[in-house]
Amino acid sequence: MHLLFVTQELGKIPSGVVTVLGQLCKGWPESDRITVLMNPTHWAGSHLRQQLQGKNQIDLQRIPAWLMSDNLNAALLRMARPVRIILRIGLIPVTLIQSLLLLVWMAFWMKRQGIDGILSHNGGWPGGMLNRWSIYAGALAGVPERVLVIHNTPLVPTGMARKAMDALSRTLSGRLATRIVTVSNACRQSLEQEAGFGRSLEVIYNGISEQPPVSGSETSGAPWGKQHPTIGFVGELHPRKGVHVLVEALAGVKAEGELVLIGNGDDEYTEELREAAAQVTHPVHFLGFRDDVQELYRWIDVLVLPSLNFESFGMVIVEAMRDGIPVICSDFGGMKEVVADQETGFVVPAGDAQALGKCLDRLLGDADLRQQMGKAGRQRMEQKFSSASMTDHYVRVFHGR
Repeated sequence: MHLLFVTQELGKIPSGVVTVLGQLCKGWPESDRITVLMNPTHWAGSHLRQQLQGKNQIDLQRIPAWLMSDNLNAALLRMARPVRIILRIGLIPVTLIQSLLLLVWMAFWMKRQGIDGILSHNGGWPGGMLNRWSIYAGALAGVPERVLVIHNTPLVPTGMARKAMDALSRTLSGRLATRIVTVSNACRQSLEQEAGFGRSLEVIYNGISEQPPVSGSETSGAPWGKQHPTIGFVGELHPRKGVHVLVEALAGVKAEGELVLIGNGDDEYTEELREAAAQVTHPVHFLGFRDDVQELYRWIDVLVLPSLNFESFGMVIVEAMRDGIPVICSDFGGMKEVVADQETGFVVPAGDAQALGKCLDRLLGDADLRQQMGKAGRQRMEQKFSSASMTDHYVRVFHGR
């Protein structure tokens, strides 16, 4: 069977979708041939090639065309609102033409390649044009199994934009995808209520390897000069991730500790975080985007994911659990399905800095509790969130076994 895995990423930011894609490729039966199709500006091409060395049945390709959506939104955000509106309206015909050309090219390409099934990893909904159009092209090419995987809760617009999204969901993806899969029950409920697919969705939990990847470039010590028990945040620096709530929570923490923020994101928000961090007594370290995150977990004592919205699962949670690290997360979305409250860590109300600070105080001041919860987290990861379990579920989607 020749399978097509599709991924579209805009910008180099921490991505759980890339992690899942890499795990699926590494664990997939070698009897199948896999082509991974990416947009031209996808950041993870070399990253995935390095991960998949020796997997000769897997081929990585980029579509031979520049996607307007790759750079258009970033460019428009730098312009005044009236200009953005005028340009968006004016570019609609160009976007439609490019979309139709992409559709035709992909359909012919799938025919030539003999694609038997599509697994399109869409970050959110409506998400990337390449993700959606691969499903439409697959239907046009007669590909029998066309699976759309939605990794996040939907962006819900209003007015005419909402009607357009509903039409897109119900008449195109809702019918042309043979299956729609998502990564948590919370995400499934949100998509079924808000995205207008008009059908039930399936849930397959994300998973990771029981052993972290080895790059051969381990650091001799923590790159931030670790001096105290360390609180770690790994992810995009964006208001929806609630990092400002975490920095605010430090003000109520009496135990010794320091905070390390691993990830990049919005420049203006990052500067606001730096200003807020300067007001607390605990050290706060900004590491930016790192390719060696897996190696940095060994220096982290407590992982915190205080997201306020758009958090359907939280791959960094299971990565931390694999390393025996207790986790504190907010009660938004699918995170509370991953963390067992009071057992592998704590689940706190989203946006509640005081509650978060109290949980941080407990864990930073009690090494035995950290070890106990970390051990329980490792066991939970092995039982529910392993890459073997995730891959087996997806293999059965295509092979029915």
